[in-house]
Amino acid sequence: MSTSYDLIVDQLTNQLGLDASEIGPDTTFEELQLDSFAMVELGLMLHEETDVFLFEEFDPQMTLAQAAEHMSRTSNENARGPQ
Repeated sequence: MSTSYDLIVDQLTNQLGLDASEIGPDTTFEELQLDSFAMVELGLMLHEETDVFLFEEFDPQMTLAQAAEHMSRTSNENARGPQ
């Protein structure tokens, strides 16, 4: 998978204590049963690492792969700057 996906999984497992065996690219945030505090915490941790606000368009049905794609796309757009 991508660097963004690996970063999300790392934060979920190492910072939020989720079991890596329960996490996959097609896992949704809803399936992870994260409460709103955990989602905000995850978003802030990822923002510190990437300067991307992952949850501006947050949907509990978003898969981790979709979230990683959004992070990568937004990161690339930020790197290019205004057009």
